Amino acid sequence: MTQHGKIISIQDVDVVLLDFDYGESKENETAIPYFNIRFDLELHQRRYSLTYNKPVGSDDHFSISGDDYEPLLKALETAPALTAQQQYSLETEQALHEALLPIAESVYEDVEFHSPDQDEE
Repeated sequence: MTQHGKIISIQDVDVVLLDFDYGESKENETAIPYFNIRFDLELHQRRYSLTYNKPVGSDDHFSISGDDYEPLLKALETAPALTAQQQYSLETEQALHEALLPIAESVYEDVEFHSPDQDEE
């Protein structure tokens, strides 16, 4: 833990998890609600924001979005040949998901299966 967040290691690169926030959203009144969790990260003094989302109540996997997704993957890449070409590997992408997906799943399960009655106990 740092003064400004928690350090997580992705491919032996220290990334600071500054914050995360979650909520539900709908495209319109009749649309299926989605659970969204936004991660705010910092690497090399640059901030990145990524969002994991999935339909509420479904067994679907989380999808990821955000304008910072590819720039973060490129910044995390450790292979010099790929770094020089501003590219990233599948291993880097998997390492990012291995670090963040368990957090997203844990928060989703806590929120999805939390009973309002538990607040009264």
